[in-house]
Amino acid sequence: MASVYRKNHLNQVLALRAHYLPNEDDSLDNLARAIWLDEHYFDRLAMAVNKGAGMLF
Repeated sequence: MASVYRKNHLNQVLALRAHYLPNEDDSLDNLARAIWLDEHYFDRLAMAVNKGAGMLF
């Protein structure tokens, strides 16, 4: 089942929408918002890790 999600980008976006916006429909705006939220989350996570690593030295 996981291989299906890796190959099909639409399924990935729908899963992101369900994760970040569970009560919204599958409109293009909501799909784009879910992608943005996911990218924003990982950008902030990377910044936090880099900041933490910088504090070690």
